[in-house]
Amino acid sequence: MTSPDVVFNPLLPEFHANPYPFYRRLREADPVHLSTFGTWILTRYDDAVMVLRDPRFGRETMGDLMEARFGGTEERPAYSRSMRVEGQIAIGTLLRRLPRMELASAAPEWRESSTLRGLKILPVSL
Repeated sequence: MTSPDVVFNPLLPEFHANPYPFYRRLREADPVHLSTFGTWILTRYDDAVMVLRDPRFGRETMGDLMEARFGGTEERPAYSRSMRVEGQIAIGTLLRRLPRMELASAAPEWRESSTLRGLKILPVSL
């Protein structure tokens, strides 16, 4: 049962700065937590191992889950577009944080796979 006193939001800046107090609070107060995003968060090793080994639990890939939520065909075009935008945002953030870094290529190469996302390589010079 999810504890109403425990809020788990991995999008908070405080979480990104130091996630360990959030995980400790979950592990102590609500070790099997249903997040506000509708996903289960398991914070104890034994619980995670049990779920991974139990065939009653689903084995959907992230691509399958994204396709079910956002639509798309076998090639997952809706998911692929969001991956591309996410990558462009990540590269822009990286370039802002490392102002002397430059892309060595004007057009980075993207992986063709819909299950393994991201760039093949990120050619940079510092």
